[in-house]
Amino acid sequence: MRCAAAVRLVGGASYGEGRLSIYNDLTGRWQPVCADAWTNSNADVVCRQLGFHAGAATGSQRVA
Repeated sequence: MRCAAAVRLVGGASYGEGRLSIYNDLTGRWQPVCADAWTNSNADVVCRQLGFHAGAATGSQRVA
């Protein structure tokens, strides 16, 4: 099974940095992703989806 979701980074200080949002097809709105228990492995997956080589999770809920 393959799942695809639109994701984006918003509010970052520079390119490739920001809070992660996912598009909700049911509501037609972008929603922030909860960062509870977010890991570098999670960040790597999302960053690859965004076209980056790797990512890092931080306490400020930013992905770079």
